[in-house]
Amino acid sequence: MADEKNSEGKISGLRTRAEETLSSRQFDKEEVSALSPEEIQRLVHELRVHQIELEMQNEDLRQAQVNLEELKDRYLDLYDFAPVGYLTLNDKGFILEANLTAVRLLGEERQNLIETFFSRFVSQEDGDTFHLHLQQALETQSKQTCEIKLVRKDGTDFYAQIESVAVQDESGQFNRWRTIVLDISERKRVEESLHEAYEFRDTLMNAIPAPLFYKDTDGRYIGFNKSFEKFYGKTQEELMGKSVFDIAPRDLAEVYHAQDVELLRSPGIQVYDSQVKTALGAFRDVVYHKSTFTDTQGHVLGLIGVIFDITERKKAEEALKEAKDFLDRIINSITDPVFVKNQEHEWVLLNEAYCNFMGYSREDLVGRSDYDFFPRSEADVFWDKDEIVFRTGQDINTERFTDRNGVIHTIVTKKSLYADPSGKRYIVGVIRDITEIERADVDRRNLESQLRQAQKMEAVGTLAGGIAHDFNNLLTVVLGFSELLLLGKDERDPSYADLQKINQAARSGADLTKRILTFSRKGESNPHPLNLNHEIKRAKKLLTRTIPKMIEVELVLSDGLPAINGDPTQIEQVLLNLAVNAGHAMPDGGRLIIETQPVTLDEEYCRIIPGSKPGDYVMLSVSDTGHGMDHETLTHIFEPFFTTKEIGKGTGLGLAMVYGIVTQQGGHITCYSEPGVGTTFKIYLPVVSPEGKSETTTDKPALATGTETVLLVDDEECIRDLGKRILERSGYTVLTASNGKEALHLYKKERHKISLVILDLMMPEMGGKECLKELLRIHPNVKVLIASGFAADGQTRETLAIKAKGFVGKPYNMRQMLQSVRKVLDAT
Repeated sequence: MADEKNSEGKISGLRTRAEETLSSRQFDKEEVSALSPEEIQRLVHELRVHQIELEMQNEDLRQAQVNLEELKDRYLDLYDFAPVGYLTLNDKGFILEANLTAVRLLGEERQNLIETFFSRFVSQEDGDTFHLHLQQALETQSKQTCEIKLVRKDGTDFYAQIESVAVQDESGQFNRWRTIVLDISERKRVEESLHEAYEFRDTLMNAIPAPLFYKDTDGRYIGFNKSFEKFYGKTQEELMGKSVFDIAPRDLAEVYHAQDVELLRSPGIQVYDSQVKTALGAFRDVVYHKSTFTDTQGHVLGLIGVIFDITERKKAEEALKEAKDFLDRIINSITDPVFVKNQEHEWVLLNEAYCNFMGYSREDLVGRSDYDFFPRSEADVFWDKDEIVFRTGQDINTERFTDRNGVIHTIVTKKSLYADPSGKRYIVGVIRDITEIERADVDRRNLESQLRQAQKMEAVGTLAGGIAHDFNNLLTVVLGFSELLLLGKDERDPSYADLQKINQAARSGADLTKRILTFSRKGESNPHPLNLNHEIKRAKKLLTRTIPKMIEVELVLSDGLPAINGDPTQIEQVLLNLAVNAGHAMPDGGRLIIETQPVTLDEEYCRIIPGSKPGDYVMLSVSDTGHGMDHETLTHIFEPFFTTKEIGKGTGLGLAMVYGIVTQQGGHITCYSEPGVGTTFKIYLPVVSPEGKSETTTDKPALATGTETVLLVDDEECIRDLGKRILERSGYTVLTASNGKEALHLYKKERHKISLVILDLMMPEMGGKECLKELLRIHPNVKVLIASGFAADGQTRETLAIKAKGFVGKPYNMRQMLQSVRKVLDAT
């Protein structure tokens, strides 16, 4: 409108100026005639100039008119297509002017809209509001704003923001209104949605039982739920806009504030334990969960937090911990192993007795199963029996169990099923280790069997001695009279040959009687101190002529052998009988090994071998590489007339006589044999002092001791037990294995601790010879003692040649074993 007025003013000015110029230049004839030519020429020039100026002014006028029209069109476009509706109302409220936007908003044609009462489009509920709005604009003569609902011609409605200002008419009276109509329906919808969101947020926050709060970046509370007010015991007025320093003790407030600062500096999620002091002065244990919130551009606006009151939970946890500690004390005071397994067969609870029983720490066991510690065959059995408990609720059974040292235990396990409140099921088990009881029972049965055998041998010996004595008397008569008859006969007499046969048979009977008497320890004997090595060397010449030539006789005699009290003839008979038996066991040839060694038998050894007594002995070992004997045969070999030979090829008195000679001289004999392996007889004869008296009760030399760790490998449980007790009594730490595979596994695991391996030769799965080869691959300088009941130069010599450090005989005796162990350990 201002541009239009400026254009009109310019055009009017130009017109006025032209008129003044023309009117000022009116001339009559007298004046023209009075002018000089120069004046006329100047006047013409001025007229031309004025004419040009007038033409220019007319051109400016035409251009101004064009600009004015363009301004009018532009103004009308801006007016009609403005984003808001423009209306002019008179003092009655009728519409005088309306732009196209207003027409579109009201849904009425412009020609129908002019002089229409605007209140027609105002909703009924907002009519008074609109009239008050116009009245205020008139009275204040300033712009007024209100929000009302307008109804279009088609009946649809929308929310509008109305801005009105009173204006003057031509007479200067304020009786018109310029009104702007802005459609705010979308804004209203957004506001309503936002309001609903706020309502939902507040409802949701107040439905959360845990205290919840909002803070701005300055740490002031800007929102919280009812639970927060209740928890702190403060009202909204007391909390809103406050900081933690206004509602908490300073020491706690500083903790909260430091955590808030850290979270705002490094946005994310923050969780920490703390305490809260309520308005009532009570302290509560809580857990804070906090995180930051941002605007749409990602700028941090503050933080939101939730407080979880864990006071009661901590009390319950303390009570539960006390109860658990009490239960642990009870369980750990139980001397029997106790365990609990879950449905995955994993240990979840163990007492100290169980850990000691297994040989592992609680940390090693919890969360693991039987398959992590036992051979698969054993673990499968345990698994199957656990499944029985899960199905039936309980089970009691006897099981075999191998501990980490390879020791096999016999256990009685009582298991029952337990289900917790959540329905999870567990096995609760108690173990009773009856290994020692079972071992003692086995030892008792063995001792009873050996005692019965000894009693039988004693009874047989007594009977045989009595019969032999009477039979010898009869033979004396037969021999005497037959010799008298032979003296009176000519050799050509036909009866002479018959008498000779009778005499020869009687002499054979006498020899048989002598052997029976030897077995019964009633035969004649002439014992005196002698060197056993010397007697063996003398007997070797006889042996080489007696046994087949394809049998090689080897002597392994210990130097400095102490003297024994024996009869040289009987010693020769012992060697001859053992050699003959060995020859029969090696029809295709082999080796006969005779070994001597000083030994000391202790009480532990004598407890296992009935008839033996503690003391110093000389051991005579006779071994062969023959076909060996089974267990049943071994139980009868020393009985008179027992033989495995064909009829006519043996009397069954050879070993019985050996038994009698050894026992008569205060010693004892043992035999080790396996089919296909060979046989070893070990004879222990007591040593005597230089004066010829037995030294079985003399002072014993000090036992060799040590602190190293020894791995003892043997498939016989009683042998492992004996060896372990001997070594542990002397200060050693002992690990045990029942076969070569277990030994290798244990050595790989504990090689840095193990100083010596005592390795049995004959074992299932992997024998000592193969095990030694594998040990040497692991550690070329490993120290190994070979243990065997056979001679050290029998099958053992091949193993010793592989780089074993020495030999120890079985069954073990304390001094011999400890001396051998110490000797190998001290060797460089």
